[in-house]
Order: sequence, then structure tokens, then C-alpha cells
Amino acid sequence: MMLLLLLALQVSSALAASDSPICSLADVIFVVDESGSVGYRNFRLQLDFIKDMVSSFIIGPDNTQVSVVTFNAMPYNEFFLNEYDNTDDILGAIDTIRYSWGGTAIHEGLDFVLLNTLLPENGARPDVPKVVVVFTDGYSDFDAANAAAIGLRSLGVIVIAVGVGSKVKIDLLNVIATDPDTKHVFLVGGYNLLTTIQDKVTHTACSRCTKYGSHWKESPVTNSCYRFANKELDCERSRDWCLHKSTEIDVPAPYPMLVRIETQAENDWIHDMIQSSKGNRWIGATTIIEESGNLTTLWDDCPLDYVHWTNWAPNEPSVFHDGEREECVYIIRKKKYLGKWNDAPKHNTLKFVCEIPLCAEADCYGTDTIKTRLPMVDACLVEDFNGSCDWGWNVKYFLGAEPNQMTCDEPCSGRFRMYM
Repeated sequence: MMLLLLLALQVSSALAASDSPICSLADVIFVVDESGSVGYRNFRLQLDFIKDMVSSFIIGPDNTQVSVVTFNAMPYNEFFLNEYDNTDDILGAIDTIRYSWGGTAIHEGLDFVLLNTLLPENGARPDVPKVVVVFTDGYSDFDAANAAAIGLRSLGVIVIAVGVGSKVKIDLLNVIATDPDTKHVFLVGGYNLLTTIQDKVTHTACSRCTKYGSHWKESPVTNSCYRFANKELDCERSRDWCLHKSTEIDVPAPYPMLVRIETQAENDWIHDMIQSSKGNRWIGATTIIEESGNLTTLWDDCPLDYVHWTNWAPNEPSVFHDGEREECVYIIRKKKYLGKWNDAPKHNTLKFVCEIPLCAEADCYGTDTIKTRLPMVDACLVEDFNGSCDWGWNVKYFLGAEPNQMTCDEPCSGRFRMYM
């Protein structure tokens, strides 16, 4: 565990020290136009662009894998994901790719990726982000390209479309690319200008969070995306904003909610991120006073889950201040207590941090994620409640009750990640 933490911190330091994005875990497939309109010199410029991107990846069977498919009127596999396991071999293989002119059939290249490259026997790995970067300078069969791209996106593949020159059709790029188009479609006037979008394309390919919008950031120490909202709202309205307004696309469960900070490493990363901004920020915790009189801190994302790790400032939480109930929790930006937590009345207005876990429903409860969660139960239980409910169900919490006296209650709009 300590080794993993040190590795995460090293990756974090590398990210902070360099302007170049880094892909540490992904299956990245480049689909390259070699139609007659491209020409040999411009074809080589595409390959140089790809080589520069690959050079910023951490390559390996347990890190990022790369495949290249070329197309004109037909697709050609240059190499599959599992053919090369180091950067030098991939760069050498790219140098050997030959240019063959022909027509422009983007759907042929995308269909080949769908039906061949993404097969497990060709190196595609389950539960690893998959990214397709497609280049073109011309028009292709609109409906066929749309159908092929829909097939890829239905598997969760992020599709990035790079259009070059004045003849490329923006409507074609938009139907190919993952939504929002503003984040996944890139257009340049010529192949010699590809270098001007190098970092932006690499960042989009490497970040699993940009699909939610440009403001979302991926942390090197957790398996989540974060948005540091700069508007000031009370804690209840900030929860609603995270859930309904923080993303540019509809997000399936687990839904965006106020952040739940569960480790020192996560807390340190968040306070590092807020140092350059003004003001404290709400997090997704609340304090309650049980019938027994004991004070309990709960994560409120659907809505109740005990907070197991805390970082309170000295003499906090105070619960009451000047006779007013303080029930919402924020992380402090001021240097004296930077990163510590405090509580405040729910009507106070602050900036806040939203979070989306980077996992499918079942994966969120697996032991392979950084944040610890228990397996789901198949049904709502009245007796012997084990601390978990099916997705979309709330927990009916009886103050002072033992865990096995809880049960599942009404469906809720937020995500639920409970462990006891």
C-alpha cells in the first residue's frame, strides 16, 4: 500500500513538473487517413504527430497500449494493441508504415477497430479506458461513418476526430466524435499545423474526465474526476448543482455529487488544487446529532454513509456557533489550517468541489479501486443488512440503530457508496 502511495505521488509530481500530458493506463488506437488527397509528405506528418503523442505515454502491458489502423477505401491493420510492449518498438513500427493512396472510407477504418482491434485476443483489455483518434482530410459516407462511430461509443470508447484542411466536413467530424464535440473535435488548416493541437489532443486522449467537460480534472491519487466550481452557493444548492449542472453530458450512475474525501492523499491533492483560488470549499459531508446526543459525521451523497476518515481543524466540529447550527462541512484554504475541515451553517455560500467516480456500477464496489467499497446486494434487505443497497436506492437510517436494523427505502437521485 505504501508503495502504491509513493508511486501515485511520483506520478503527481511528474504531472505538476511537466506541461505534457501523460497516458498511464489506456488502450489507444490511431485510425489514419491514407487516401489520395493526403499525399506522402502529409501522411508522414500524421505519423510524426502520432509518434510525438506516443512518446508522452507510459507504454507497457499494464500501462498504455497502442495500435495503428490506416484506411483509404479499405482498412489496413498496421499493428494490434498487444504487438509491442515498449515505446522504442512502437516508434520503430510507426516508421515502417507505408503510404498507399486511394479513396476515403472512414467507416471502414472504424469498423475494423470495432470488429478486430478491440477483441481481447488482439490486446484489448476489460475495464481499461479505450480511445480512438481518427484523422481525415476529406468527406466520407456520412451514415456509414455515423453507424460505425455509434458502435464504438456504445462500448464506452472515447472517439476523437481530427480534421485537416478546408475540404473536411465539420458535420462528419461531429457525428464521429464523442460528445461534447467541443472537447473531442479538432480542426486545423493543414498537416503542418498538427503540432499546434498536439497537447490538446493528447490531454483529451489521456484524461478520462474531459468527456464530462473541460473543467473536470483527473486525480493521480484516486479513481475519480473532480470539478472545482468557482460559483458560490449554499451547501444544499451546491449539491444540486453538482448533480444537475456540473457536466456537459448526461452521466449515468454513479452520479456527480459533492466530493467525499476518504484518504490523506486525496485530501492533500484537493487542497493543492484550491491553493490558487480564493475561499473555502464545501465537501459532501454533514454533521448530525443522534438521539443519544452523540455527534456523527456522514457523507450525504444519497444520503447517509459514515465518514471513516476525517481531517478536522482543532476544536472542530463545533456543531453550534453563536447559537446557530453548523451542519455542512468545508475544506479550509487559509494557510494556518490549509486542508483541514470545518463546519458551517447550511445557508452560508461557498465555492465547492464535485466528484464523479471513474467506474461502472459494479466496479465501484470492487476491491481493485483505490476507494474501498463493499459488494452490492441483489435485493433490499430488512434483516441482516450488510451496509449496501442496489443502485438508485436510498438507505432508511434509524438514529441510534445498529447496521442490521437499516433497510433500503425510496429510490434516490444520487449515487450510493456505502460500507460499514
